[in-house]
Amino acid sequence: MEELLSLAHAATKRTVEPGEVLLVDGEAVSALYVLLEGSLRVEKGGMPITTVAEAGACVGEMSLLLGVSATADVVAAERSVVAVIENAPAMLAG
Repeated sequence: MEELLSLAHAATKRTVEPGEVLLVDGEAVSALYVLLEGSLRVEKGGMPITTVAEAGACVGEMSLLLGVSATADVVAAERSVVAVIENAPAMLAG
């Protein structure tokens, strides 16, 4: 996880406000998001599934690895900062 956090700190940062949707169920995922601060809620059909709160946790990685659309919504549970890794498919392949 330390290597991922090092990579994330060099990436573009995005601040998401509480309630802001980062990934939408059924839509294409174009980047890997690494949580740096705050927490994100994973929801399916409006029902909470889990909360991601550990710095270095990723969202969107399974969609990128499998080449499929997002399978759940990811919503900011609080003001959060994520690193946006645009070239994630190439990075994950390596």
